[in-house]
Amino acid sequence: MVLGAVIGVAPLLAYNDLAFGSPLEQGYGVKTFATPIQTGLYGLLASPSRGLLVYTPYLIFAFIASLIFFMPFPSWQDSLPASKSIKNRRPTPVANAS
Repeated sequence: MVLGAVIGVAPLLAYNDLAFGSPLEQGYGVKTFATPIQTGLYGLLASPSRGLLVYTPYLIFAFIASLIFFMPFPSWQDSLPASKSIKNRRPTPVANAS
């Protein structure tokens, strides 16, 4: 597995060394990410031109559904008489027919 990674990465490092003077340089120069997180999240999720939620709006419903799925059951469900009778109900024994 390591050999496969080396075979894949070696040509990339050689190309970067020849083209940009360093195997770890990728042609973009030294650029830091200085955009505020709110602006970056808006651009990634809700930007009208290329936002993720613009192209796949059902992800909003999937996120809400996952929140509902992992919420604990409300305590009022345990106070219903039907839920207590279902929990305490035992199967009735069946007599042997033989």
